[in-house]
Amino acid sequence: MLYVSCALFGDRCQLTTVFQSLVVALVVGRLDYCNSILAVLPASLIRRLRSAQKAAAWLIFRIWRYDHVTHALISLNWLRVPERILLKIAVLTYQ
Repeated sequence: MLYVSCALFGDRCQLTTVFQSLVVALVVGRLDYCNSILAVLPASLIRRLRSAQKAAAWLIFRIWRYDHVTHALISLNWLRVPERILLKIAVLTYQ
């Protein structure tokens, strides 16, 4: 995906709001899909979802893979995957 952004935005690979919106739409949309089913997943599968979320933050902020991603998630206002699942279930239950 980063290769595509470099091809679209030139040699400098500038981060644009369009690229950020695209990554957010693709990743967050999949993380929020079927939260009632995701609530009963084992921790090993939740870790896979978490790694997808971290990869999206790496793409958006262009940070190294082994750097901490916590500050990037906070600046994007993203919850961790287990917290996100519980929040979505609570919102559905409240409605």
